[in-house]
Amino acid sequence: MSKPIVKVAGSSQDNDSHADHLSEAQFQCVLHVLNAGGGKVVVTSGDFSIVTLTLPEGETALCALRGPVVGDAPITDDRVKFATRAGRPNKSRLVGDLPGIPRNDVVAVIFGNKADPTGATRVLATAYAGPLAPQEPTDPYLAPEAKAASVEFWATHALSASSSGLEADLHLAKCWMSSL
Repeated sequence: MSKPIVKVAGSSQDNDSHADHLSEAQFQCVLHVLNAGGGKVVVTSGDFSIVTLTLPEGETALCALRGPVVGDAPITDDRVKFATRAGRPNKSRLVGDLPGIPRNDVVAVIFGNKADPTGATRVLATAYAGPLAPQEPTDPYLAPEAKAASVEFWATHALSASSSGLEADLHLAKCWMSSL
């Protein structure tokens, strides 16, 4: 990455509601790995990037995504409810009878830093454990051309309702930082 990646304000919770994705310590580790040139860029457009990372061997973070992409059967409508997650304007498709699952892959979404008038930095907007998933169909920022693929994906996937508030995993953070 050519421009340093930062977080805004004083906490990851100021960036797109990370309390339900990674702990503050894990978020800091993702920042460190990205700024050290780690990860694989899978999408890029100007100052927008999506990067995937793999945690060190034996380390995991909790993934809330459930459905075929993580090896589950399709999540049917009779098993879900829609609810607004903290810090979001839209409702998410949630499944209550499946817990989050440990994964060693992390997705990081990076944007241009609107608070930096020089354009010298970018912001880690969100990071979460698990595979890359499309924006939810209810996301107000979803591009119209991405709507059909989003609807198709989320018709068989949901987020674990029991994984909406993840506790800090300081052991993971320590192990990840020491492996760098």
